[in-house]
Amino acid sequence: MKKTLILLFSILLSFFLIHESMLSSKKKDPIFLQIEESIPSYEVLSTNGMIQGNDMILGKNGMEVDVQKSYQEMKKYGSYNESLTTMKKVSPSISMIDHYDKYLIQGNFLDRKVSFVFPIFQNTNISKILSILETKDVVGTFFLDGTFLEKNTQLIRKNSHHEYEILSYDNSYQKSFFQTSLSYLETITKKEPSFCYTEKENKELLTLCQKLKKHTIKPQYILEKDAYPEIQNHLEHGMFFSFSWNPSLEKELPLIIDYIHSKGYKIVPLKELLQEE
Repeated sequence: MKKTLILLFSILLSFFLIHESMLSSKKKDPIFLQIEESIPSYEVLSTNGMIQGNDMILGKNGMEVDVQKSYQEMKKYGSYNESLTTMKKVSPSISMIDHYDKYLIQGNFLDRKVSFVFPIFQNTNISKILSILETKDVVGTFFLDGTFLEKNTQLIRKNSHHEYEILSYDNSYQKSFFQTSLSYLETITKKEPSFCYTEKENKELLTLCQKLKKHTIKPQYILEKDAYPEIQNHLEHGMFFSFSWNPSLEKELPLIIDYIHSKGYKIVPLKELLQEE
């Protein structure tokens, strides 16, 4: 037994010494040295998200040089080649992936992007909304009540380039009905729903969506009448605006879209806005 342990120790020591020798040799290699020298010019620091009570504003991923993969590729090539530099993602230490228990209230504040969100209830007529968005070449995110979804399957299929999520089922959050609605929506759109929607703190919904690995959004601005001046006053990077549909908004929405574009912002689906890429 003692001889076996000594032999095992000797083997492990040999591997360790060989590894250290190779590592020392690599660190003297001009290719490796040039890669290390280039690191500061490629590095993009991650930006942490911000948590304020139960609310969260997203951060942004960073990037850093994958020294090992870069070295392997350049070694095959035979010399240092900048184009063979390999990067890897660095996630924020405060990230949305760890916080299904928080309400997302804003995307990262570094990108000039915003989103339009439309909660759709049982009897909402969305044809005019869709018509305006189509005319302006804008994609919206619609949170559908399950009963609306059941009655308007063909409409959703026809307009599948827009983004759809589940709002509730008959204005309630009974788990079985909610899950059924999620599955049905995924079947129709061929896309997995990602978000839940609430306009105020709702522990029942937050807990349900946390269990389902869905993030819950809580818009800071719910726009009804006088939506245009509200947009002018509160347009910020990473903001999503919730529109409660009414006749006056029919006139304002085209003006709002033109104004946002004139300020250099891009209107994107919620899944694009609420990511840390």
